[in-house]
Amino acid sequence: MPHVSLLKGQSRILGTSTSQVAVGIASTAVLAAAPARARALVLNAGPDPCFLAVGEAATTSKRVLPRDGELEVFGGEAINAIRAAGTVECTLHTLQETK
Repeated sequence: MPHVSLLKGQSRILGTSTSQVAVGIASTAVLAAAPARARALVLNAGPDPCFLAVGEAATTSKRVLPRDGELEVFGGEAINAIRAAGTVECTLHTLQETK
């Protein structure tokens, strides 16, 4: 996981995780909503791109997260993913910090 710097006194690490998420042609939860979360960093270390949506179901018209891509999300909304075709195990790393 890449280095992420945090300013002392402004936030604290809520948790980090690495998960294998089977992302197919239906919207799949990557990270559940967490009202106390200030920020989340999602990295796609899988072999193929995924499409991500924040706070709503994912569709293939949403933002693309390419292989080795990352998305920083501010706030505690849910993050969902989908693929254009087939099902692929996407390896997603997440870092969360509280407000």
